[in-house]
Amino acid sequence: MRKSKAVEAQPQNTEVLTDQIARKAYELYEQRGRSHGQDFDDWLTAEQIIQEEVASASSPPKTKGKVVSLRRKKADS
Repeated sequence: MRKSKAVEAQPQNTEVLTDQIARKAYELYEQRGRSHGQDFDDWLTAEQIIQEEVASASSPPKTKGKVVSLRRKKADS
């Protein structure tokens, strides 16, 4: 039986969460051209990104409904 994406996105423990943050921080470091000196900022940014992903995965999906009129347009007489 396959788990849903929402379940897979939730870390099971702090070790998994820390690993996800570390990977994201390294990704940010690479995106900046591997310039040194911003490791702490990368970590904080990565932490925020991962926490938002976990929060959105655990909340029910939001639907963007479009209001559609069920009235028929009257033909001009």
